Amino acid sequence: LGCTFGEAAGPKESRRIVQALIKECIDVCKKGGIRIEPVQGKDIVKLLDYSHPLKRAFSFFIIPIAIRKHAKLKASMLQDLEKGKLTEVDAINGAVSEYGRKVGFPTPVNDKVVEIILDDIATMTDLIGEVRALTLKLRGLAKLYIRNMTQGWSMERPLMLYTGKFGSVA
Repeated sequence: LGCTFGEAAGPKESRRIVQALIKECIDVCKKGGIRIEPVQGKDIVKLLDYSHPLKRAFSFFIIPIAIRKHAKLKASMLQDLEKGKLTEVDAINGAVSEYGRKVGFPTPVNDKVVEIILDDIATMTDLIGEVRALTLKLRGLAKLYIRNMTQGWSMERPLMLYTGKFGSVA
């Protein structure tokens, strides 16, 4: 979503995504016999799991309250993307998806997160390759500024320009 936890938990559209991610994690764990431990002393399953419309509405309502202490924080995965680093998407959302397949529980929301993040990484890798190809005669440290107008995000990251082996100029 490209925002802080509070920004994701606020608007109804993004909160639905947050709720769906949480629900998939809870359901996959249930199906696989995994107990989710309390987070900061709070029983996430008791607070956010649901099986009927009233409890679902309560879960939806409580998400911004549950996230309040961390509202201004960004997920480490988003921080990694903004810095042009590899993310832990495979170890988090990918693990939920993989375990869901193993226990026979669909995880379309987590699957989509993995797809989006890996697509962003592939796009970034391609873009960096193109920049390096266009700057064959240059070497040193440059600042790369990227703005995605369609998705509404931008990032700035250092980029080492080099050619040949070990940065030597041919």
